[in-house]
Amino acid sequence: MRLAILDDGHAFGAKVMFAMIRLFSGQRVVDAVKLVMYRPDFYGGPMKQVTHEAMRGPSTWSVGDRELMAAFVSNLKSSKVLSRKGNRLEVEQEAQAKRGPLTFAFSTIRAVELLAEREIRSTLVRGDFKSYAFTTRISPTSEGLTEIVHHGEYVPNRWVPPGIGPSLIRSETGKQYDELIAEIRRRKNAALPPAVPASATP
Repeated sequence: MRLAILDDGHAFGAKVMFAMIRLFSGQRVVDAVKLVMYRPDFYGGPMKQVTHEAMRGPSTWSVGDRELMAAFVSNLKSSKVLSRKGNRLEVEQEAQAKRGPLTFAFSTIRAVELLAEREIRSTLVRGDFKSYAFTTRISPTSEGLTEIVHHGEYVPNRWVPPGIGPSLIRSETGKQYDELIAEIRRRKNAALPPAVPASATP
């Protein structure tokens, strides 16, 4: 349920800020901002403190990892950690998938559980699916490599042409992991000391 008072029940200062956002961005103010700015003493202020702790508090995830996943995963438009408690997170993402002339945009809020750096479980809280759940397992192989196994079940809440849905999800999921692996390799290479040029070798 969405409260109509969030459209016109704010203090004068908040209304001025919303007008400036619309003027400079050309976009309407998102409901999450309206909610935080409505009665800030009751909800907005405490929620800002919780969000700040979740996004800037101690974590093995950098701030960039938490907020800027969309910077290196091309089918993500935005990715935000809404809350975190221990190894459990609530993540909001907006994404877009393409197949030929067709474009499918969708947004989700998911409950994510991280299990000792070996498994990630994700289930739908709400969003553009009837149901959405996946598990990703990460394990070493006998050859010294890392194996990633992903199993997901997704039921959209809109019509998708027969034959396109499963292949689209499979290809977009594979593309995401390819881009994540490329980013991991980029960071690993950036952390290595510079190689000695062959011409400098005695």
